[in-house]
Amino acid sequence: MRYQRRIFMVGAVLLGWACGRSPHVPPEGLPELFEAVEAKPALYETAMDGCVQVHNVWKAQVRAVHLTARGAVADRVEMLRDSVYTPYSDFWDGYLGPGFDGWVRRRFDLAGHPARTNPTRTDFFRMIADATARSEEITGLRGCAEWYLVYGPGYANMGGLSDGRMLVDFFALGYGDDFDTEDMRRVVSHEVAHVLRGYASEPDAWTVLNVIVTEGMADYFKRVYWRYELSDAEVLGYSQSEWDWAVAHESELWRIAREQLEETSSAIIDQYQRSDRRLHPEGPPRVGYFLGYRISEAYMARHGPDALIDLFRLSARKILDDSGYSP
Repeated sequence: MRYQRRIFMVGAVLLGWACGRSPHVPPEGLPELFEAVEAKPALYETAMDGCVQVHNVWKAQVRAVHLTARGAVADRVEMLRDSVYTPYSDFWDGYLGPGFDGWVRRRFDLAGHPARTNPTRTDFFRMIADATARSEEITGLRGCAEWYLVYGPGYANMGGLSDGRMLVDFFALGYGDDFDTEDMRRVVSHEVAHVLRGYASEPDAWTVLNVIVTEGMADYFKRVYWRYELSDAEVLGYSQSEWDWAVAHESELWRIAREQLEETSSAIIDQYQRSDRRLHPEGPPRVGYFLGYRISEAYMARHGPDALIDLFRLSARKILDDSGYSP
């Protein structure tokens, strides 16, 4: 999915904890997190002969916050700038935008955030590497990418910048009982599909049409990836009632979308891809995913199982035109 800073992402979540608290670090710092980081300190991990590259930026963030716990805020800002921003400035400029120091001063509250232990709850590096390897087995394509694991502004749980770099933002993954490792694995399989589709030519990448087709095909691939064990509703992250409503009103939703396929306005595109927007006031969110999923189903039904590679190779317009989709 794309955001205003041209981020592709799944399930954009804006969290008050990530965006609205003043930073406060207890005098003792973050001993448990710091201990976990020191036990496995690598800031950079790689798999598949360098195809998968993971930058554990969150570890540098933990170190900086812990080691400056007894110092002034200015000390923490300086250490975070030197060890977190400067080595990864292109990434932060692409995701956060300008004003890293100001964000740290006003909004970055690692010690007080209930999601601070998320990086230690599962092995995200292995999750990404395994998903990339399995996706290659299915498609024959190598989903090579750089991934950045960060405590960020909470704009996206997972997603990709317009330059192809991928991210996991631990402040947007949920916490406590809302942190679901299996759901994380499903999201990663969707995101790897976006990496694979980097092979496709997209002359009009920032349109309603492209958002619908690319998000829908990524969810279709998710179902293939999980060996068709997920229901349609589970694939899309819908409740069963949301799925049923979308199917019952599919022709109405498509009639609206068909008139907007070439639109490039963020306000319009958001109605198709954001969790806090609705194309239809009574319908579920993210109907672009639903419509694109149905287009992918139609394409595969018409061309057969060997056509899966087409979803990664062909333009969004070509996929739609050759799908015969007409609800």
